[in-house]
Amino acid sequence: GINAEYMGQDLALRARLIWTGRTSMNVRAEVVNDAGDALLGADFIYTSLDGDRRPTPVRPLEPESEGDSALMAQADLRTKELRALAPSERDRVTGFLLPSEDEADELTDIRERANRSMKRDRSRNTTRPMNDGSVTDIAATALTSSCVCQPQHLNRGGTVFGLYYVRLAMEAAQACVYQLSRCQQEPKLVGMANVNFRMPVMPGTLLTFEAHAVYSREGVVQVEVITTADTARGWDTATVTSFSFEAPGAPEVVPRGTKELEQWIRGRRACETGLIDLPA
Repeated sequence: GINAEYMGQDLALRARLIWTGRTSMNVRAEVVNDAGDALLGADFIYTSLDGDRRPTPVRPLEPESEGDSALMAQADLRTKELRALAPSERDRVTGFLLPSEDEADELTDIRERANRSMKRDRSRNTTRPMNDGSVTDIAATALTSSCVCQPQHLNRGGTVFGLYYVRLAMEAAQACVYQLSRCQQEPKLVGMANVNFRMPVMPGTLLTFEAHAVYSREGVVQVEVITTADTARGWDTATVTSFSFEAPGAPEVVPRGTKELEQWIRGRRACETGLIDLPA
């Protein structure tokens, strides 16, 4: 969010094209104050479509200054990092994400810590396991909310404005982190990535937001929110969004099944590709 010191100032939204590929383009949007300081920023990736909604080539962007060239190089690197997140050939063969060697080593360490954190409640003469709070299962972090989209949420295209329900997804993610960290300190949103709009949403649609803390390391928590829409075909996925929060004192999370393992891998990779800076 925006720091309180900027409240009451006139803010402006500026956007510019900083990179083009063959059929895609990167638009950088920033909220700036009177002094020209950027308070918030985001990169939006668009694909150019023809009249039949098929990808079509875009005109190459020509830099006009050294600053433009630096922005283009930065965006090009970011695009390559995002493409590196695509499933590998072995993932496509097996049908699910597989951890890299580094990811497997970290996961082994977390599971060992999870086992050590489990204690036996001897005071009650029972062997019921007790967790000391340093590690928790991904499934235990689940939080669900819902809403019905209204006509006032429409964009000019006649569908619900996508960032409206992304905001609701963010609120579900923040509540998830509050729950995980036991409100030791207010979670601070530090990044958002992987917003994939799967389908248009119409007014009257019931949206459900399912949030899980999928990765946690040294006070930084990655939350994945899956937004589903109640349609004539049943429940369809509308968006999958990844948020990063600073939450000092938050425990680590450990996956217990195949689905949670994939969530953990996606969360870790979102952190490692520059969405946020993790301690070495």
